[in-house]
Amino acid sequence: MNIEADLEVAPFVDLGTVFPNLRGIQRQYVRAVGGLGLRAAFKPNVVGDLEVGVGNEGPAIFVDLNYPF
Repeated sequence: MNIEADLEVAPFVDLGTVFPNLRGIQRQYVRAVGGLGLRAAFKPNVVGDLEVGVGNEGPAIFVDLNYPF
């Protein structure tokens, strides 16, 4: 089928949380998450991501299939 693909692996660290409004922002509620992201870019126009992170609240998985911009 002659399809070109690039595979990438990237570790990440993220900080954040969800607040109901700006007055609700408090440092004690911010959480850290670390993990690993995998990306496959199928040329010319499809990108798939799989990210796995682990924080204080347990593991989370994010999957995305999209077009590059």
